[in-house]
Amino acid sequence: MPSYLVTGANRGIGLAFVRRLSENKDNIVVGFVRTQPAADSIQDLAGRDNLHWVHGELEDRESINAAVPKVSAITGGKLDVLIANAGIVSKWSPFDGLTELVKQDPAKVEEELLTLYRVNCLAQIFLISAFIPLIKAGTLKKVVGISTGFTVIDLAAEYGLYQAPLYSISKAAFNMAIAKLYAEHKDDGVLIMATEPGVVDTGMAPDLSDPEVGAKAMRMFQLFDQYAPHFKGPVTPDEAVGQVLDVVEKATFERNGGKLISHFGNEQWL
Repeated sequence: MPSYLVTGANRGIGLAFVRRLSENKDNIVVGFVRTQPAADSIQDLAGRDNLHWVHGELEDRESINAAVPKVSAITGGKLDVLIANAGIVSKWSPFDGLTELVKQDPAKVEEELLTLYRVNCLAQIFLISAFIPLIKAGTLKKVVGISTGFTVIDLAAEYGLYQAPLYSISKAAFNMAIAKLYAEHKDDGVLIMATEPGVVDTGMAPDLSDPEVGAKAMRMFQLFDQYAPHFKGPVTPDEAVGQVLDVVEKATFERNGGKLISHFGNEQWL
């Protein structure tokens, strides 16, 4: 039975991952959560004996380490796929560029960036390192980091995509960690890669009721339209997860090892 561990599984894309994966009764699915999802969001999952919840604080290395034997007991001492989905975004002026943020509050820029880095990069390194022994004992041996197309340097430079800079920087660091971890463990047959779900409606978008914020958001979507005229707007978490899991299933060492790949399985980000 293939085994999966999904972090950040209590809402949004993470919850969609565990919902989709646990549909297959042959899978063992473990949701790594700070708090178990509210009952009203998981009523359809109540009878799934192949779905388990393990508590863990991603920002606490000891908590991550303590979760490993709990997961191991559920999965029989191995793990096939780790989906490192959990992360945070900055809700502070997400549509402003770096110099504008520095002008607004340089101390907050430092505080926000360090917080994002600790969660989106450093905590992921601790997470993957903790579970690597279980992955090596598994059959599929895949680690998938959920990242973002906002980290693509050519995309930002060519299309002037300056928005979400602090989040993008923290995730770019994560992408490099993925590459380094892959380089370290590829000889053991472990495929470590990053992918991104595209633009997803998780219900946690910034409030656009303020006219100034709305205008800045519109500017970003204009840039999206220049890059991908076919872009129709955000997809649902379930749609995004379906695309990502298809990419993960088809991933190979030659094409994807250590790299960031889009939810389309290529380098088209929208």
